[in-house]
Amino acid sequence: MARFIQLPAKEGQYAFILLEHVLRHYLPRFYHGFEIVSTHAVRVTRDAEFGLVRRRDQDLLMTIEQGIRERRIGDAVRLQYDPDLPSEVLRQLIEELELTQNDLYAGKGFTAFTDLFQLYAALNIPRLKDTLAPTGLREHFIDLIRNEAEQARAGKAARIIAKLNSLIDESVVEELYAASEAGVQIDLLMRGMCSLRPAVAGVSERIRVISIVDRYLEHARVFYFHNGGNPTFWLASADWMPRNFKRRIEIAFRIPDPQLQTKLKDILELQLVDSVKAWQMKPDGSYVRKPSTDGRGFRFQERFYEMLRAEEISGSSKSITVDGHDFQSADDIAVIRVPREEMPQNDSFRHSEGYDENLAREPAWVQTAWCTFRAKSDRLAAGPAMTQIFRCARIQKPATKAVAPSAPRSHSIP
Repeated sequence: MARFIQLPAKEGQYAFILLEHVLRHYLPRFYHGFEIVSTHAVRVTRDAEFGLVRRRDQDLLMTIEQGIRERRIGDAVRLQYDPDLPSEVLRQLIEELELTQNDLYAGKGFTAFTDLFQLYAALNIPRLKDTLAPTGLREHFIDLIRNEAEQARAGKAARIIAKLNSLIDESVVEELYAASEAGVQIDLLMRGMCSLRPAVAGVSERIRVISIVDRYLEHARVFYFHNGGNPTFWLASADWMPRNFKRRIEIAFRIPDPQLQTKLKDILELQLVDSVKAWQMKPDGSYVRKPSTDGRGFRFQERFYEMLRAEEISGSSKSITVDGHDFQSADDIAVIRVPREEMPQNDSFRHSEGYDENLAREPAWVQTAWCTFRAKSDRLAAGPAMTQIFRCARIQKPATKAVAPSAPRSHSIP
């Protein structure tokens, strides 16, 4: 029975009541002649695993249904309950369900995903609706691809960046070919299977397929659509495969936050310039090492690890010293550009080794994170080796007073 029971409401409005509240209201009728001392809601979660042993002559779906029915009487693994549940009742539940203290979760208004799906199905509010498979996920992505093709035909900028594991869905491949011929620039970051063939004259000249094989498994699904200058970003659980679109429950959801959009875009662009662990697909489906455009190698995962490490350090409470000033956290410093010839000559500005040449090509937030990381290591970023260097500068009052040294002329990063 549904946990949320929908009540009559005005058009465009929704009203629900919890099942336990209905039961609480009618308890005197259920237990006529008894005094109702108190009422409390509990939820018992049982082990969801079951063995799937099937003979050749058995129907797979029926076997799964039977296993799910048997799961209802499995071992209890979790008890959610109201905090004001009497202790003697709680002890009785623990004993009868054979639970431990690690299986107990007290909390008011607890819920589960099954409850949320009931609300999801009942509400007709498009902005709260994510795209799901098997009901419309393939069509959703096809619409996005076709929109980019229309933008290109209208003479507008159009681009698609898709990062996923596998692409073997014939419908999506055909739409990507059509979008390429319409003028859409398409970059695909693939980890596994890809039945599309890039750079084929008259078919996929504007499509590039890159695969990064490195220490960490590339498993994310991220999608960028230029959308006529109003980009949309999507994260998804599904690859572009028939089994994901039609035989699984999958989801794709939009990222509306501008800061997260910027970060996702920067990560995708950085992956596209990897020249150490990246492989590029040829028109015949084979892969070759992606060449470096400037003779210097750029390894995305190595840089991304440093960026994540920098963000972790920047959130710590340790004090750091910059130009004789103590700062409580990296939030008190920012990155500014300084002409190389004006770089202060002191130990705080030592050259970083191995990465300076690549730093200038990265977006501002990456430069900030890298500089923060170096500052935490008492090595402020200095480099690249060409025209500019980056240094950390005070933008808030330092933790301890000190006479500020004369700062070189600076320009804020745009």
